[in-house]
Amino acid sequence: MCLTYLVYCAWMLRNIPIYEGLCKMLKKEPVIPEEVDEDDDDMQGAIYYDPVEVLWRVTMPDHDRRPFACFSASLLNIAVLSYVMVDAATRFGCITGIPTLFMGLVFLAAGTSIPDAFASMAAARRGEGDMAVSNALGSNIFDILLGLGFPWLIALLLGKPIVFLGVNRLLTWVLILILVLFLFMGVVVLSGWKLNQKMGLVLGFMYVGYVLFGLHQSNTGGKLH
Repeated sequence: MCLTYLVYCAWMLRNIPIYEGLCKMLKKEPVIPEEVDEDDDDMQGAIYYDPVEVLWRVTMPDHDRRPFACFSASLLNIAVLSYVMVDAATRFGCITGIPTLFMGLVFLAAGTSIPDAFASMAAARRGEGDMAVSNALGSNIFDILLGLGFPWLIALLLGKPIVFLGVNRLLTWVLILILVLFLFMGVVVLSGWKLNQKMGLVLGFMYVGYVLFGLHQSNTGGKLH
């Protein structure tokens, strides 16, 4: 999985030449989006004085003068906050009796995807639909190939086997994920490859249906521990 992600990164680095080569083979004119200079949005209003924003502003290295230090500090903060979030969600699920599978599929997934959602919203407002969609897809590719593959690789190198209990329920959700992907592509094609309110409503209702199905499954089935 880790090697596959490296291949994916190499492919994306050569994405434009590969695309141009395929268009040349198919005798089609390549359509390449123009690069847009992204201006940093200045934080204004109450969010500027938010305690968390103040903490990041004071403790994070300057991203212009020390980009690598800023990137490393960001990774460290993400790791710490992710651990706190997962631990809190696990304890909350145990106290309230919510199955861990449902907690992961809904609460943890939503918590980790909210930053991606805001980034996609900002890109969509600028009219950059390709960036909005690719951000969501790229995040899932990273989560599956590296977010899962790298910890498993470390565990296996340390001699700790990876054991899946409740495999049948997990496979069911994998199949649902594949179905959702096909439905998403169908909605995109039917909308003419344009982001609009109707497409947003359809995707929103699809997610509501997904959550309701997950809640039904968690109430009728066993738990994944």
